[in-house]
Amino acid sequence: GGGGVLLLRPLPFAYDALEPRISRETMMLHHTKHLAKHLAIINGMIEGTEMAHDSLEDIMIKDHRSGNAGLCNHAASSWNHEFFWNCLSPSGGGRPQDSL
Repeated sequence: GGGGVLLLRPLPFAYDALEPRISRETMMLHHTKHLAKHLAIINGMIEGTEMAHDSLEDIMIKDHRSGNAGLCNHAASSWNHEFFWNCLSPSGGGRPQDSL
């Protein structure tokens, strides 16, 4: 984020890297449709405001305090998607060491 426009960053792995657990189509849908739509809405809502050059995190904090649930929800959903991508790995973490 920042710089005036929140951009759709590439995933840290290929769309099909998590198959067969998560399909290429599912990853593409969530990245190129869901996340991209949230970012486009946010960019439209912050254009011309004091938040126009803020990071996604700053937008969430400022907007939560202002009570504008719409913008805060889109920002939080975008943050959740980005957090989710970074929790996944094609190589995984291996089998659990202890029983679950």
